[in-house]
Amino acid sequence: TIDEHYENSRYATRTETERAFQAGLVSMYGNVGLLMNAVGIAVFFAILLVAANAMMMAARERTGEVAVLKTLGFSDRLLFGLVLAEAATITAIGGLLGVIGAKLLFEGTNFQGAGLLPGFEVKLSTAMVGMAIAIVLGVISGLVPAWQAARLPVAGTLRRVA
Repeated sequence: TIDEHYENSRYATRTETERAFQAGLVSMYGNVGLLMNAVGIAVFFAILLVAANAMMMAARERTGEVAVLKTLGFSDRLLFGLVLAEAATITAIGGLLGVIGAKLLFEGTNFQGAGLLPGFEVKLSTAMVGMAIAIVLGVISGLVPAWQAARLPVAGTLRRVA
């Protein structure tokens, strides 16, 4: 092999597969996985705060509608479920758009030909995890507005709205 030929040379070589080279390159940067997880968690909580704020605003704008639904006989439990389902649906739609966008981006861009991300693809399992995270984010962000909608006093709210 070429390594044996240049073994005692001033410029010794070391032959390795592309996969081994990439693994060595990544290991030089330390614990990249831990860093990526930390960034992912920080992004999750930032998005959670934004989604929770959006759901709080949406629930606040609908206090009159919730009061009317309570007047018509909707139970607190049903209103809690409706607000929670709305939050989960909105974030599920956003998650689906994100998954489709990522799939189109990575299939439409030739990262492999440029040598930037060899073998990179958006797998179905990754897309499903993304969707699950989006739905969990929606449910968590909808808990407080749903609880507030369920506990809304009807008479005082209708007086304020009218």
